[in-house]
Amino acid sequence: LQHQYIRQELQDVYNIGKSFHTERIPNLEAIWSNSVLPLCLDGEVSCALKVAELFEKTIIIPLTGEKQSNKICQSAWKILMNVSKGSVKVGAPVGGIGALTFSWKKALEKNPTVICALLKTIMIEIEAFCEIYSDDLSDADKIHGNKKFFQPELSTKRSGAFFLLDCLSKCSNPNSFDLSHSFKSNSIDPTFIIKSWSILELLIFENEPSLSSLPSLIHSARSCLNVIKKIIRLVPTHSATKISVSLKKFILSFRVFPELIPSFVSTYAEFCMTTSVELEKSDHFWVDEIMNKCEDSLHGFLSNLHRKQSNSIVERALFTVGEVVMIGFDEEEKSEKEGTQFKVKPKSRIIQLVKSMLLYSIEGTSIPEIVRAHAFVTIGKLCLRDKNLAKDCINFFVQELHSQEIVCASVQSNALLVLSDLCVRYTNLVDRHLFSMARCLQAGSNVVIKIRSRDIKNYALVRKHAILVLSSLLLQDYIKWRGLLFHRFLAATVDDCFEVSELATVILCGPLLAKKRDLFVNNFVESLFIFNQCNLHPIYSAADGAPGVEFNEIKLSVVQRQDIYNMMLSNLTDEEKIAVTARLSKEVLGGATSYQMFGIACKPLPILSPSKEKTNNILQHEAAIRVLSDTFAM
Repeated sequence: LQHQYIRQELQDVYNIGKSFHTERIPNLEAIWSNSVLPLCLDGEVSCALKVAELFEKTIIIPLTGEKQSNKICQSAWKILMNVSKGSVKVGAPVGGIGALTFSWKKALEKNPTVICALLKTIMIEIEAFCEIYSDDLSDADKIHGNKKFFQPELSTKRSGAFFLLDCLSKCSNPNSFDLSHSFKSNSIDPTFIIKSWSILELLIFENEPSLSSLPSLIHSARSCLNVIKKIIRLVPTHSATKISVSLKKFILSFRVFPELIPSFVSTYAEFCMTTSVELEKSDHFWVDEIMNKCEDSLHGFLSNLHRKQSNSIVERALFTVGEVVMIGFDEEEKSEKEGTQFKVKPKSRIIQLVKSMLLYSIEGTSIPEIVRAHAFVTIGKLCLRDKNLAKDCINFFVQELHSQEIVCASVQSNALLVLSDLCVRYTNLVDRHLFSMARCLQAGSNVVIKIRSRDIKNYALVRKHAILVLSSLLLQDYIKWRGLLFHRFLAATVDDCFEVSELATVILCGPLLAKKRDLFVNNFVESLFIFNQCNLHPIYSAADGAPGVEFNEIKLSVVQRQDIYNMMLSNLTDEEKIAVTARLSKEVLGGATSYQMFGIACKPLPILSPSKEKTNNILQHEAAIRVLSDTFAM
């Protein structure tokens, strides 16, 4: 019934979308790209098929059909642009671009001939973009001051066209679809891509675009470079040389925005390894040149740490080191295969410089938070390529997760993300630190110092990341439900931040419950004793004594506990509810009379004077009464 309702809602969204040519409905394209498109990955086949049908009507037909309304086409481009914007948003999920790529793969499998019409549509839009600027390339002031170059409609089509071509390049597969082959077979000259890159380069780096237009240009530039990398063998030699020299110049000058550094480095590396461009002295001379430049920048920053200086150069140097090290990285690479792979081995001095930036301060001078955050990501990438380094650095990451004295949520978040990646690669090395990772589900709740509102939001982001990475590791069987990890997940469903609580609820009641159907029924009764911290019952002792994750210092109100119980009950079958009722009767109601210590739940609390502090016995007496009260409330 739920999936039938969803399918009807999807159809309603499409019917509303058909009114684009008569009236404008604000944000409908954003709703479609954020809420409808990801359902193509839904486990319910009929729901996924419905989204595929709507995808064809909403995106494919408007972009490939003839005599389509300009407003309907504009809506299709806007959907693509929205997905492009979300794919680089800080803290955003990758579902949008993944769903779009998946949808295009299915569409191309269903109708391979559609690629010809799509490429021609893309070429028309990109050539139109190039034509607008072609006469003014030499006049930077004219471009910067002319508003026609940054009209919303033009930016939407440009971003959408580049991103669509980027998605098609990601669909490339030697067994089914290849972008380079499609260019050749459809007689499409790729020089329009080269020309568009020249214009984007000029607009971003030479014209100082406004803050409002810069994100759109960055999205387009990133997609353009990704496409060039895919069709690199079709690029003429003189153009390859020109682009390669330009990329190298910007990389070495650290002028590249962090969002573009991965595309710049990977495209430049592809040029160097695929063609004869820039191969001087040795095959990997270009790597040494970039790494030496980064080393100088990192050393210069630390040498002048006591002076006031900009962080942007060192941030980009750190980012560049990480991206260069990741060239040729294969998730499945093993030690016996390393000899056949391209692998950058950074100098020990660079590693030591990056390690130094993990510290809070050097000789009494604090290292900026943003620099430390980038340093954690960079050292994490270095660890992915070197197991011995990972062994040496693992305590840096774990220590940061335990840190509560100095508020640095962004660093803590990055340390958590690095640990999750290392857990996939070196499971035995990281699994022992599951407790430290699980604590991030309640990150910031025990910070005793005064923190800023910005940091409160940042800690919410840490908790989101904890939910996402831990659930991903659980679903892939890299970690198991050990100790009280499940109860920490339950506590996250009643987090003070609405977004965190909703995310935890959706993931726990969705994929995690689907993977382990008895998750709620087997842990329901234990949750009463854990959440009330009642150690007078053997159930609490057994759960709390199990090795793994602890649940100390987490206080839940009556309302929060009831919300958790109701959430679990709503996901139990009738048979499971009967089993839970029977166990509650046996362990709680029966335990109140059978177990000598827990029996105090049936006794009234002694009257204490206001000035007298509660003893441990009184606190446990209150906890036992709360367990009994929660049971009767259900």
